[in-house]
Amino acid sequence: MNLLLTEDSVSNMAKSSSDWGKQTSSLAKQKILIVDDELWAALDMEWVVQTLGHEVVGPTATADKAIELAGTMRPNLVLMDIRLASNGNGVAAAIEIRERFDIPSLFVTGLSSCTSSARVVG
Repeated sequence: MNLLLTEDSVSNMAKSSSDWGKQTSSLAKQKILIVDDELWAALDMEWVVQTLGHEVVGPTATADKAIELAGTMRPNLVLMDIRLASNGNGVAAAIEIRERFDIPSLFVTGLSSCTSSARVVG
């Protein structure tokens, strides 16, 4: 899986967060929750997010922990894998996080399944 995040893309995704209006600059430091069950992918995303000057929340590998962290840490954005540890569903977790905490998610996955993609888009 290749992942390229720029400062602008992370900041733009975080703009739709409920507390974005409190930020004074699009370059302000953001809290990013990383949810991925593959350790190396999570560590790679963590490095990129930190290199761009943002704060990492997590990483975590399960849907339950992602929802818990979203509630307690209130990140501006979630980087979410579709399939998670313990048979977790990243799409369902992202929906719950959005509905309960109004925090957007950006899906990051190595899956190429049409079914998974349709579920995310639809």
